[in-house]
Amino acid sequence: MLDALYKVILAWPLVVKRGLAHWRLLSAVIVGVLLASTVMAGTIIYFDSLRELALDNTLDKLSTTEKDIILKADRGPTTVEEFAKVER
Repeated sequence: MLDALYKVILAWPLVVKRGLAHWRLLSAVIVGVLLASTVMAGTIIYFDSLRELALDNTLDKLSTTEKDIILKADRGPTTVEEFAKVER
């Protein structure tokens, strides 16, 4: 384990020297990784919001008698106000 760490520490100046020599390629790679991660994060957020909109749209189409939902919670109400909300 220490031998591998020692080799990484010894190789670090070479990595820095090569990175500085090819700074244009390295900067293009960094920008590409940032753009790709931004697009992936945005896609996940977009599809989550679409799923919520579809659920809201479906629930809006149902009548009040068809909206018989069973709710399961991991914890109970902790205050009197929360209990009053659940009791209704």
